[in-house]
Amino acid sequence: AYTSEFPRPMTNVKVYGGGDKSTFRKRRPTIHRFCELVCAGRSAVRLHRPVHGGENGMGLTPAAQACLKAVRLFCDLVDPWQCTPNLDLLRNREDNEAYMMANPGVVYGILMTGSYGDGMVRLDTRNHSGAYTLTWINLETGQPLKAENITVADETEIKAPAKGSKYGWLAALVDLREDGLDVRRNTGKAFNHLPELHLCLQSLLT
Repeated sequence: AYTSEFPRPMTNVKVYGGGDKSTFRKRRPTIHRFCELVCAGRSAVRLHRPVHGGENGMGLTPAAQACLKAVRLFCDLVDPWQCTPNLDLLRNREDNEAYMMANPGVVYGILMTGSYGDGMVRLDTRNHSGAYTLTWINLETGQPLKAENITVADETEIKAPAKGSKYGWLAALVDLREDGLDVRRNTGKAFNHLPELHLCLQSLLT
């Protein structure tokens, strides 16, 4: 990418579409777009306000609030400022089926859109086998499913829940080592050159 030599914050503070009367982009792909930008490591992401009676953006509609709640929990689990985009680690992925940021061997944050493919990808976890906890977060309700403990080897099947969300799912696969939290905070390479950077996830009406 053209920013790789001179890293800098990049923002998307007007994600259009998803409003009640939006003709630009429907709600489902707007939510996906928002989450894709988070997985791409943007320093700020914001849903556009719903002007003209809901024509341009989602603002703080109930669907937007659920999305923000889901993404906030996702970020708490994944620590995105310690990760980099890592699509190259996903196997059997169709276009637009899944997106991912990761700190390999420590944490993997995955968006499963539910719009393409069969809802299942394989994650390359070579050299990072062990015990992890997997948490699915519903993008329609903002609520997580109960976390499950799994053991990963060279490749790990990541299969989204078949029912329960018409907007897709976020998944956080987190290393279960006793010092896992400290590892996440101390070994990330994505934004260590910007210690003051915080991911801003808010949607304003004005």
